[in-house]
Amino acid sequence: LVLFKQRIMNDIAFHNVPIYDFPTGEDVDDDETAEENTELRMMLPFAAVGCEEVLNQDGRPVRVRTYPWGVVQVDNDEHSDFDRLRYVLLNSHIGELRDRTQDQLYELYRTEKLSNNVTGAAAAVAEVAQGVAGLSMQRSVAV
Repeated sequence: LVLFKQRIMNDIAFHNVPIYDFPTGEDVDDDETAEENTELRMMLPFAAVGCEEVLNQDGRPVRVRTYPWGVVQVDNDEHSDFDRLRYVLLNSHIGELRDRTQDQLYELYRTEKLSNNVTGAAAAVAEVAQGVAGLSMQRSVAV
């Protein structure tokens, strides 16, 4: 799993794919959060596996995904980062992710759409103006 994650991170770096950068150092208020973020950076990319079935193992239910070569336990940290990823997304970093989505991603999308609308509107106005000019030329020739 570690070697596979390393290959993926190399591809991400090679292709300049932007990923969430867990803040550390001066960007973080307390040492505990900085330590947690450092640990999360080392776990990137997260390996998440979804379950297809629940097996009864030692009298307790275990969420698993069965492959021809074996069984992957969703909640086993040696098989999947699912629990850690769920904690990050739903608890520890939800505020940061929500703020980043609103302040950066949505605003970038909004700006892009508005600038396309302005460009598109200008083109539409120019097209209408050309159509009107063409109609008035046709009318003047017909008269």
